[in-house]
Amino acid sequence: MEFTTGQPTFGTPATITEYKPEYDPKATIIIKKGYYHESPANIEYATENADDISRTYWRVGALTETNNRNSRTVDAVKEYLVENYEDIGEDHANEIANLLGVDLSKTIEVVFDVTIRATISVPVGKDVDDLSVYDFDIEISSNEAEYEIEESEADIDSIRNYF
Repeated sequence: MEFTTGQPTFGTPATITEYKPEYDPKATIIIKKGYYHESPANIEYATENADDISRTYWRVGALTETNNRNSRTVDAVKEYLVENYEDIGEDHANEIANLLGVDLSKTIEVVFDVTIRATISVPVGKDVDDLSVYDFDIEISSNEAEYEIEESEADIDSIRNYF
């Protein structure tokens, strides 16, 4: 006579083997040509093998590195032209910048000392003492096309009755 516990019995447990993909240079895949978000009516497909895709992947990496190296070189040349602008001469420096497609400019920091007078309409019962520096904002813009404001910060230090 056999005694059972009512629990099912299982055979040998399954074993999991690690999947090791192998490179097959002749494996083919269908790819979408052109821009990823292109209109469905304009989508073109192509069949490529793994070897061609690997070469394309390598070329993209090589082109990215070349582009990064060229960008660093152009940045260094721009910096040199700006630092040596007067020694090189305006015509030569500007021509070199034009050939490289760079804008010769430099960044400077300035502080504007400003007095602003304003006539403000306030509800009856309110006065200058009720105004807060946080109630107002100041913005700056350039009237000269040659000057580009990259960053600005304006603070109102106080409000006083001027009249």
